Amino acid sequence: MNVIKILQDAYDIYQEVNDAPVGVYSISVQGFYRYGRGTPAWDAWNEQESQYVKSSPCFVYLNDFQTPIMNVFAEAITDNSIFTDNDGYDTFDGYYAPNNMATAADCFAADSEVNPEEKMFTQKALGLISNVGDILRVGVKGSSNQLDDSWVVFDNFKLTYMGNDLPAIKAVLDPIIYEAKSLDGWMGKSVYAALQQAIANAENPANTDAALAALKDIVTAVENAKASMAKFDELRKALEALNDLINSGNINGNVKAEAQAFITDTRDDADDHIYEDSDIPELLAQIAEFSLISYTEFDEATGTLTYYYDDKIDTRTGVTELYVPGSIRFTGYNEKVLKGVIDPSMKNAPITSMRGMFEGGFNSETFKIQDLKKMTSIVGLENLNTAIVTDMNSMFSGCQSLTSLDLSSFNTSNVTNMNGMFLGCTGLQIVDVSSFDISNVTDMRMMFGGCYELTTICCDKDWSNTSADSYVMFSGCKKLVGGKGTPFDSNVIDATYARPDGGTYNPGYFTADTMTGIQSIHNSQFTLHNEEGAAIYNLAGQRLSKTQRGINIVGGKKIAVK
Repeated sequence: MNVIKILQDAYDIYQEVNDAPVGVYSISVQGFYRYGRGTPAWDAWNEQESQYVKSSPCFVYLNDFQTPIMNVFAEAITDNSIFTDNDGYDTFDGYYAPNNMATAADCFAADSEVNPEEKMFTQKALGLISNVGDILRVGVKGSSNQLDDSWVVFDNFKLTYMGNDLPAIKAVLDPIIYEAKSLDGWMGKSVYAALQQAIANAENPANTDAALAALKDIVTAVENAKASMAKFDELRKALEALNDLINSGNINGNVKAEAQAFITDTRDDADDHIYEDSDIPELLAQIAEFSLISYTEFDEATGTLTYYYDDKIDTRTGVTELYVPGSIRFTGYNEKVLKGVIDPSMKNAPITSMRGMFEGGFNSETFKIQDLKKMTSIVGLENLNTAIVTDMNSMFSGCQSLTSLDLSSFNTSNVTNMNGMFLGCTGLQIVDVSSFDISNVTDMRMMFGGCYELTTICCDKDWSNTSADSYVMFSGCKKLVGGKGTPFDSNVIDATYARPDGGTYNPGYFTADTMTGIQSIHNSQFTLHNEEGAAIYNLAGQRLSKTQRGINIVGGKKIAVK
């Protein structure tokens, strides 16, 4: 028995027949394909890890008509007595598969357990000679895009002329019509229409010529339908994965409702064959967008809390939590967080609420607010997408160890709530809100409440005429000083002085500068910056002998000393 063996290389082995009679032909061949080898091959077959597993890259063909070669596991062999070489086959969960040429030949000699009327691994392809003089090309071919150790084996080729009269053609047409009618899954709109038309033309051909034409059309339509269904099967699986994500609780709010509606609408439209094959990439892209989620990961080894917006939450090794505005978070580790990081992926996060973003909420079991009181810095604040945010209530509340915040990248044009945004940031000394647009804000109560160390608010905009509720907006900001020396007044703690400091006749609590315009150094470095011995003042206008922690005025320039 001359069995042909090919290992993972591209090939096209064929024979051409000249002057073949017009009519229908059938080629029969025994063969199988294995994706990879051993356990990986078995696992791939069961898990369908690759499009090349059950949808084989190997074909037997006759002119333009082709049939995929069966996978080695498709026969589901349960009787190992067929093998003459006891070391030449593999065993997987009670099933057997040939693993050398001798056992492949054993299979080809045995009756099929799946189709007892045939020998094992028998497959057929139909072909057609429509015109006198056409060449009949018969062969097997395969792609090189395969896993290492992939294996394909062929033997026992048989070419049969089926005839060219109407009964002979109908005998071939009828099973193809049956197969075509069974293809009722998702497929492209035009592919589905062509399939239905091909079925109609094939069911009652008027004569031999019409039957031959119908045979050619329906074989092509079936092939196109199967190819289209494979593409739509990818869509089906993606929708199932998105539905699983929704059910897992890792998607929430408006996105959850929108995703659920998308799944329902897409399935309905696919059932009705509304989509074309060309629509699949866009639909998959939409699913990918829904699959992105905002979440945090805590790395206890470094004390770092990172905010992400992607689909990789299952790959993270730290403690992960879905970002749900205002929810109870950081349980058990809130006081271990030393540093916050905003990953660049957050630039694309469609977040509408940042309520309590850096504050873990009130735990009713411990009766404690789970704030990040030991977090000393937040890196990457410019990566926060604030363009559609409406709620910043308590966003940084309780971040007691932060000393500075540069929020000059924030777009707050849609924000309505800034209540307690920096409430209890007891160590905060300087904050840059120079980019803030408060035109839509209605609540600014306690915005800077309890910021006992706050000395400088960088902002060149006048907020004093806001219609927002600004009750006790600056309560407890005892060290706050405006850019021209206006000190904190405990009698003016609403938005009245929420404006750039204009001095005695137009007092304000704001400094008309940005943090980037205020030099920041460590005290130990100061001698390197003050070699000329310039006069040093605090924001209250008092002359100092040396710089102190916080904002200093040195030679007429503001310097933030850490």
